[in-house]
Amino acid sequence: MNNPSSLSPANLLSRDIGSMLDWWRLAGVDYAYTDTPQPWLAETVAAAAGAEAKTPVVAVATRPLPEAAPSPQAEPIGGARSGWPQDLAQFREWWLTEASLADRGAFPRLAPVGGPGAEIMLLVPMPEDTDRAVLLDGPDGQMAQAVLRAMGATPASAYLATVLPRHMPLPDWPALASRGIGDIVRLHIALAKPRRVVALGRSVKNLFTNDDAVFCGPGLDELRRSARRRERFWNSWLQWTGEAT
Repeated sequence: MNNPSSLSPANLLSRDIGSMLDWWRLAGVDYAYTDTPQPWLAETVAAAAGAEAKTPVVAVATRPLPEAAPSPQAEPIGGARSGWPQDLAQFREWWLTEASLADRGAFPRLAPVGGPGAEIMLLVPMPEDTDRAVLLDGPDGQMAQAVLRAMGATPASAYLATVLPRHMPLPDWPALASRGIGDIVRLHIALAKPRRVVALGRSVKNLFTNDDAVFCGPGLDELRRSARRRERFWNSWLQWTGEAT
């Protein structure tokens, strides 16, 4: 065994370093670690950039994407005006058979109720979802009859009509308007020849913008739910008819 006193300073330093490394290896540490940040990523990126710079750039011919074809214009509702009905009897038959008036669905088409020259034509967006054989045969229909009675109209002197022939869940009213549903409604009114027209529901009101010949109000379902709306509706009706005091 070497006597430590006989070892030179260099040998002592080498022995101490070897002993320290052996201790770290026994502790499971095989690599040297440092808290000083090293620019490994920067060197990698720089190396990659240098390699890319040496690679020739090959231009790839690309075919331009075709332009999207314009969507075809939606077919006008009712078809050619030359084929539109000329009287109310023809209109009722056309209302129940013309394909463009209503999309396919499980709900039945229902004819308007009443005859020409009615005291009041009550116009609502569409039949109730519970209507099967008669228009407005449910809760909204009961509200409609109450409204007509208050206005002085009897079932015989009233005309019940809808914008759409059948009930449709969530109809696209702007699309229907752009396809001319408002013209169909005006044709209906012209053939029915009522003394007054009462249009109920926001979607119906939008078809009569700035038309003072039509009295517009909330939908039947809104009138059923709110006494306040019924009061405002009645006051507006009295003002429109000139009966307000």
